[in-house]
Amino acid sequence: MPLRVHVVTSAVQVTMPGKAERGCRRGASGTDCTTVVKAAKGEKGPVSVDPEGELPHGTKILYWGCQEGAAASSCTVVADRAKTVCVSTSSAKDEAARAACGGQAPADAKAKTYPLAVALFTDWRVTVTGTPTKCFHDTQVAATCGPYKLAKGDSVKLSATIDGPDPFGYLAINGSRTYDNTPVWYGCDEGPRSSTCTFEMSDERIAAFQKWQTGTDAQDPQHVPIAVCVTTANDPSEATTAAQCEILTNGKG
Repeated sequence: MPLRVHVVTSAVQVTMPGKAERGCRRGASGTDCTTVVKAAKGEKGPVSVDPEGELPHGTKILYWGCQEGAAASSCTVVADRAKTVCVSTSSAKDEAARAACGGQAPADAKAKTYPLAVALFTDWRVTVTGTPTKCFHDTQVAATCGPYKLAKGDSVKLSATIDGPDPFGYLAINGSRTYDNTPVWYGCDEGPRSSTCTFEMSDERIAAFQKWQTGTDAQDPQHVPIAVCVTTANDPSEATTAAQCEILTNGKG
């Protein structure tokens, strides 16, 4: 899908992504230029232009036509149709340019999001990396992080560190034990009992969430569907926690 990036400013010369259309003007007195960027349909990503040299003091690059809204300091778009992103600056010189950008590049509708909840089922201390915000719980059999909001096609890569005091030390024989606390994941793209977890908000997962919304659990504001779950590979509670992870993720792996 074509994405047109139109920069109009009397304050700065910028470097732009894409192929320039005819009549592009870039120089010391500013920039008035349109480029075309080709993107795959449905692709989501940032759009940015870079000033050549330092911006005047107090001046910011501003974007219109993005999910962030009008006059945003950053820009994200989804290539679901032909679109235009207009770019100017906060400089007093660009007052007319800002008004023009607001008229030609309406804000891109924000993508609908769906919840991702991460269950931690182990007696060990768990730290999960890759989540949008911190996900950590101390020695507790059941805990949940999230829900985090992901749009269709968004993907996260999760990993877990399981450590801390041995909750089963009292079961050691002669100071040794035969079990371990290697993390295993359920509900992930890699398959069941995986060592890492990739989760993409796919059509299948969105359909499962929408089906859940019609059930009685959806009426409980404290309850969210669990998408992925991490437990331990082999310790005294593994049989129970692994079964719980399978149930919580609907047996998905």
